Amino acid sequence: DASGVRARAMEESRHVWRLVEQAISPSPFAFGDHLTALDAQVAVMSRWANGPAWWVDAHCPRVATVTHAVATHPLAGPAYLAHFGAR
Repeated sequence: DASGVRARAMEESRHVWRLVEQAISPSPFAFGDHLTALDAQVAVMSRWANGPAWWVDAHCPRVATVTHAVATHPLAGPAYLAHFGAR
């Protein structure tokens, strides 16, 4: 049924976010101190994917760090905030 498919999709999505969480070492961006396209991708997808963004923030602190860095970056921040608002 549809609820079972949705639950399985959420489970898979959360698994992918755990993999991303393990792969990055934010300082403050995914791979260092310079903003890259990967950082923007992580920030945007962490808001879109997985239903509520709270799950990513609660279970993936490294991803949350990257998302915060993007949200507060002087160039990327305004676009992020226009679409997602303040965290």
